[in-house]
Amino acid sequence: MKKSLQIQLNDNTSSTILVNVINTKETTLKVKDFLKHENESYFLSISHNQLNTHLDLTNVLNPYILIYLDEELRFTGASFCINYNESPFGIQSQNKHVLFSPFPTPFKFQQFHSINFL
Repeated sequence: MKKSLQIQLNDNTSSTILVNVINTKETTLKVKDFLKHENESYFLSISHNQLNTHLDLTNVLNPYILIYLDEELRFTGASFCINYNESPFGIQSQNKHVLFSPFPTPFKFQQFHSINFL
């Protein structure tokens, strides 16, 4: 399902992007399975009761920035997925909301504050 997402930046500006929303209860995710279209953004919402989620980024060959959000959808951190070969690569996260945005991003990710769905 695609939704419009408004990104609030620290400099009081905003940007709107279209995201593919992925809801899951899985504790281990093969990210390659849901990144179906290059250069599209994805919003991952995780709803299991475990502390961590393992994001298996093996074979995700397009560069992405992963933006981690708290329960109020505010920025808590970010990491890059720049895996130009097929070597195993994974990330453990305690966040239940992750925005996958193609890198470079269409917004100033260094100024990221929060998101709202429109």
